[in-house]
Amino acid sequence: MPKAIAFDTVPIELVEHAVIAYRYFNTRGYSIEIEPSPVHFERCPALLLKRNHTKVVIEVCLKIDMSALRGWVSLGRSLTEDFRVAICIPKSVASANNFAKCQSECKELKIGIYVSENEVLTEWVSPGDLNINVVLPPIEDLHKNTQKALGATYEQFERSQWREGFEDACKSLEQKIRPYLSKAIKSKRLTIFENGKAKNPTAAKISKMTLGNLGRAFQNAQPLNAMDSQISKTLDLINMDRVGVAHKINKVQTEKSLRKNVGMHMHAIVRTLEKLFR
Repeated sequence: MPKAIAFDTVPIELVEHAVIAYRYFNTRGYSIEIEPSPVHFERCPALLLKRNHTKVVIEVCLKIDMSALRGWVSLGRSLTEDFRVAICIPKSVASANNFAKCQSECKELKIGIYVSENEVLTEWVSPGDLNINVVLPPIEDLHKNTQKALGATYEQFERSQWREGFEDACKSLEQKIRPYLSKAIKSKRLTIFENGKAKNPTAAKISKMTLGNLGRAFQNAQPLNAMDSQISKTLDLINMDRVGVAHKINKVQTEKSLRKNVGMHMHAIVRTLEKLFR
């Protein structure tokens, strides 16, 4: 980190807050451009953060200009990448009478809010990915066991941590399918075949199966009922992107595939869990 952090366009009374923001995000693994001015930017923000596939524009301000922020949002929604917008404000601005209205609109627009006070930056509203529009089924309408399985996933999607949320949902599905398969084999309702011969895995082996292993097991199982077929199709649908998010997250092709498919995948996972529990 440089010894001195210089700003040319940030008003003098806001420089200390811009420096606090710089140091905060620098310690969280972001590469940071100070006052960048790409030709497609309508104005020059204080900071442009980059980490993996995510970019975040940070405006440091004393007055919240919703018109300018809506301009940033329109730009973000016109791109094909994970683009986010946030403001950094002193605590005095956050304490103003009209701040609640601005905060509500920022949250609706997925604009993040960071508040600076006494050399500490605090996240009040997490900035959202402007190019992901995944709408999950209302969690209050789901079976209690589905709520338990996916509660953390829903919280992550609400914070726009959709990659992590998808990975957690896959893990939850994996954990629920293992005992289902083990029970079906133990009761002799299902038989797994390999090269035309019955070869059922042990309960111990099933307990260590990955999503891909489970998918292959159901593909080779007979006879399948409606629930088995639902599980098999869901595992086949999501497995490639599950591998991508778990092992190839930094690859461009993984990001493209995830952004295209994650909404469909999440609904398939929710519906499969719902059928398992009901």
